[in-house]
Amino acid sequence: MTDPDNANIIGTKSSFTDVVNLTSHTAVTSDPDYNITTTTLNSITPNFEVSDFATVAIDDDRLGASTRIDGYYTINLTTTSGTFVATSDIATLLDGSLAGNSTAMRNNVVTAWNTITWDVDPFASGGIIYNDISSLDITFHSELLGANDGTEGRSSWFNFDTNGIEYTAQTIPEPASLALLGLGGFALVARKRRS
Repeated sequence: MTDPDNANIIGTKSSFTDVVNLTSHTAVTSDPDYNITTTTLNSITPNFEVSDFATVAIDDDRLGASTRIDGYYTINLTTTSGTFVATSDIATLLDGSLAGNSTAMRNNVVTAWNTITWDVDPFASGGIIYNDISSLDITFHSELLGANDGTEGRSSWFNFDTNGIEYTAQTIPEPASLALLGLGGFALVARKRRS
């Protein structure tokens, strides 16, 4: 994130990338049948809440009235069939003219960041088998849109965190498992007919 103490040049940009280990998320860890060749990733859904961001003391008023920093994030999903990119809406993260934090600004970040647009929807044809996923990373971007007027101070209410992004997975039963389920159903029907 841009350091407000040294934020003097309009257009100063910064970013950082968080590489996501999909197999450590609850979509997988809560599935006792997870298998890299039969489990599919069915969706990536942002579900940010204000509490995901507002974990640091608020200090926007010390930035200077003309300082404003906007931000957004991108999701890069690389699979055997290509790379898919989703981009969130842009939101104002820091605004020195507010002389501090504002509930409306926090809510605007949540609304903007819960809206993503894929260049091409990777889930249009269904889920993606985990074995076909090469990587998933999330890059947060910020840009200084107003120069700091020299007021001392740093920090903000804002933290970047990927915990607000949820993943949905589903394990597809293998053909042998389906056959066993079918036999079990047939046996149950046969047993009921005898009764």
